[in-house]
Amino acid sequence: MWITKPFALVALIVVGAAVPIVAVDPRVTSETQDYDDKENTGKPPNPLFACTVRSARCKSASHFTGLSYYGNLQLSTCYQSNRVTRAILAVIGPSISINSFWAYCQDKDCGQYVKDNWLGKIASDMDQSVRDQTHCEPTFLCYDLKDVNDNCYPKE
Repeated sequence: MWITKPFALVALIVVGAAVPIVAVDPRVTSETQDYDDKENTGKPPNPLFACTVRSARCKSASHFTGLSYYGNLQLSTCYQSNRVTRAILAVIGPSISINSFWAYCQDKDCGQYVKDNWLGKIASDMDQSVRDQTHCEPTFLCYDLKDVNDNCYPKE
């Protein structure tokens, strides 16, 4: 077959570059609730640990922020794979998105939950929380802050 993966990748990049930018009407009705992507983005003042999440169904970090997690944990986006990265991954393999988050909390119960559980158990609880609230099928992996880089991925 004359179509190879490198050829498909080049074709994808060329088509992606040719797609026009669409303007969005800034008017909002009273029934619309704006979602601010930046609301749950960036390093919080006192992060407890960092997590990566893989999902084939939910690609955007916003699928994971704003949900209710055990122990009242909250997530703030550390790194979100962009559309180009996701498109390249789709060409070379299965379409799996990998995003990373800072985990933090704003109440004392949360801090106690983190102290009482190891990161593997917390990651499993986070998987279950997302499955209970969405159609996503995530796999969370959580790491101590000293073990991650600036994008919340494990240091090599």
